[in-house]
Amino acid sequence: MSDDDARDAHLLETGRIDRLLATYELVILARCIKGTKGPHDGQDVAQDVMFRLFREFEAGKRYEGIPYRVVVHQVTKWTLADFHAGRRTDVPLPDELDLAAEDVGDGVVSALWLREL
Repeated sequence: MSDDDARDAHLLETGRIDRLLATYELVILARCIKGTKGPHDGQDVAQDVMFRLFREFEAGKRYEGIPYRVVVHQVTKWTLADFHAGRRTDVPLPDELDLAAEDVGDGVVSALWLREL
């Protein structure tokens, strides 16, 4: 197991999905922009990948014996395939998300921070 895989496993075990996803954010974004041939669609699909990975974590899905980097690339591949097939790739936003907040991202960060406490 590489040092990166060990770090990922530790973050997953300790529930630090925010740090884990941040590790892969640029990789996901680059693959999605390249896979959609443009930054606008690429950013949308990358966001969908991140939400999908987060939702799987929240649902308790774990990947015994599979490095998380493999999971990230596979979910990215599936989401891009759905995009090209014309299937919906976005997932519903979490119910607790405060859409009235000035910056919706602050609501997500606050929710993750409160969960850690």
